[in-house]
Amino acid sequence: MTICKEGRQNGFDSRTHSGRLDRALQVAWRNVLGFFHSASRRFSLGAFMDLWDFVQAYIKTKVDWDKKWGPQCVDLPRQYWHDVWGFPKFEGVDGAKDLVLKYNQMPIEKEYLCLVSDPKSGRQGDVVVFGATEKNEFGHVAIVLDITMNYLVVFEQDGFKKDGAKIGKWRYNNVIGYLRPWSEV
Repeated sequence: MTICKEGRQNGFDSRTHSGRLDRALQVAWRNVLGFFHSASRRFSLGAFMDLWDFVQAYIKTKVDWDKKWGPQCVDLPRQYWHDVWGFPKFEGVDGAKDLVLKYNQMPIEKEYLCLVSDPKSGRQGDVVVFGATEKNEFGHVAIVLDITMNYLVVFEQDGFKKDGAKIGKWRYNNVIGYLRPWSEV
């Protein structure tokens, strides 16, 4: 399994961060709302955006990147990788968990993304992958907005509810890995 080097980005070290979840949610929402210029703003193929541009463009939007099975959780990161990083369309997966569990069998993903397997080594902008549970055999995937000692604040989409992209929070206990562009390692 390919593993990225751990470390700091812009002086932030998730292993020592001790902020409270409600503060993290306030900051995340302030960043989202502070950048809202237009709820319907979309970007053309050649115009890349940053993480917060992406959130403001797709909040409450049902993203169906591959046009299969309706808006699934995996569609949101794939749209993010395209709009923010300019990556090509990646191969399909049976479930979100397969982005980590089958990483070594996906040459296109391996070319653009490295796999970080330590549950506490996520960074803002990473895509976090959660393993399967009794209630969800497919796992889950979301984009990391902020990190606290106990939670990840994420931009996500629920493939069961199909109610559009939203900001949520998750504990680390089922994180099986993060996907990070090689340029950010």
